[in-house]
Amino acid sequence: MDRPSLSRKIYTRRASFALAFVFLILGGLTAAFSVYELREAALLASEGVDTTGVVIDRSTSVTRRSNGSTSRNYTLVIRFTGPDGTPVEVNRSVSAGLYESNRTGSTLPVRYARSHPTTIELVPGQTGRTGKIVGFIAIGFAIAVLISLLVLLRGAGAQRRAAQEGERRMATVTDHKRIGKAKSNRWTFGWEAGTTRGRSGPVTTEALPDIGAPVAVYVDPRSGRGWWEGDY
Repeated sequence: MDRPSLSRKIYTRRASFALAFVFLILGGLTAAFSVYELREAALLASEGVDTTGVVIDRSTSVTRRSNGSTSRNYTLVIRFTGPDGTPVEVNRSVSAGLYESNRTGSTLPVRYARSHPTTIELVPGQTGRTGKIVGFIAIGFAIAVLISLLVLLRGAGAQRRAAQEGERRMATVTDHKRIGKAKSNRWTFGWEAGTTRGRSGPVTTEALPDIGAPVAVYVDPRSGRGWWEGDY
């Protein structure tokens, strides 16, 4: 009996592969932001200068999300005197409370880094707290990546074992299911081989077998799960 040749499809077609990739990207972005915030916090702690700034402008903007909901962003433009006596202007996103409590012309305490005056902090310790919180979120994404990889390896291992050691059975196509939009050219089909049932990976309309047609599947001897030969 000819065994199906194994390809990377047994990994890349799994939802756990996509999840691991997404979590990896999100984890990398949050980790980078956490490092950036913690470095700024360390800079402010080592060479911070406390002064008073003046609000010279303030504005709000609305961001519309893909799901239709909106969020409002608050920005203050703050001017203060830098270490060499020259004025420094910084645009800063702030909370709604801080925005509402400061009008144009209001003064507020500012801490800036002597070597980089545009690195500022309006609430003592806020930069470090933000860095730590985002760091914990990055750790959460890292854990999610590991869990996704474990699920991926377990599922792909069972599929590999089915191809290499499992029984080849003839199954019957039971149904078709379109993937995505109504005019999509991608489908999956259900199959049944005795008491063993399964569903194929995505196939095009041209490669879709008719309902009732026989297809070959391979069954994992440990888990009892089966895979269509075209999924390899």
